[in-house]
Amino acid sequence: MPDDIDIERRTARWRADHGADVTVYCLPHAGGGAATARPVALAAPPGWDVVGIRLPGREQRLAEQPVCVMGELAADVAATIRSDPRRAPKVVLIGQCFGAALAVTTAALLDDGAPVGLVGVVAASPPESTFLNGAAWVDAGDAEFLTELDRLGGVPAAILADEELLELVLPVLRSDVAALHSIAGTALAVLGVPVVAVGGTGDPLHDERVLADWVAYGRGGWTARADGGHFLLGDAPATVAAEIGALLRRDGN
Repeated sequence: MPDDIDIERRTARWRADHGADVTVYCLPHAGGGAATARPVALAAPPGWDVVGIRLPGREQRLAEQPVCVMGELAADVAATIRSDPRRAPKVVLIGQCFGAALAVTTAALLDDGAPVGLVGVVAASPPESTFLNGAAWVDAGDAEFLTELDRLGGVPAAILADEELLELVLPVLRSDVAALHSIAGTALAVLGVPVVAVGGTGDPLHDERVLADWVAYGRGGWTARADGGHFLLGDAPATVAAEIGALLRRDGN
């Protein structure tokens, strides 16, 4: 493991199992933290090690500068995964909202380097880059920025209702949206593994045709629906876990 990567600071786990069959790395929504993964970890069957990824500028990495370029952020996540001594033989990436785009971008880096056992990616939201393309509000003042992001369902209500928490989260929220905007209108690399796109029936951004765009970034993927809103890892963790299970069965695990 590289000396500058503290895996305990960069990840959160909820199980002590060191002999897992698969490691599921969860990427959060914009402004989110590692706890995003907890509902999926609780819904996961034995043999799965569900890991929440901590990004720069938040939680135990608060002292680090937030990253506002998607490629650089994906490289950071890929380094964390490659350096994880508990990484299982099989790896699945999942992400919601901004984290879905980060998961697909990270998978391209992992897919292109030394094998890490990548089985597939679960994108638990529509591809927001489609909606953010050319959006002037990304660089607007805080009030307009938050109003538009709230309209798109991109900020949990609990954060908007807590002024102190919002003040703490706003810098990384802006950097995450800037990172997402940095790939808006660009074609991501096509992966050699499936991408499964899950959309919430109550998501204001849900569009079956747009959701299918994620599938085109992989080979052999599919779309699925879940009863929930924009933040499916919390709203429908059992459905997300079921789609991960389908990926693993297709891979022969």
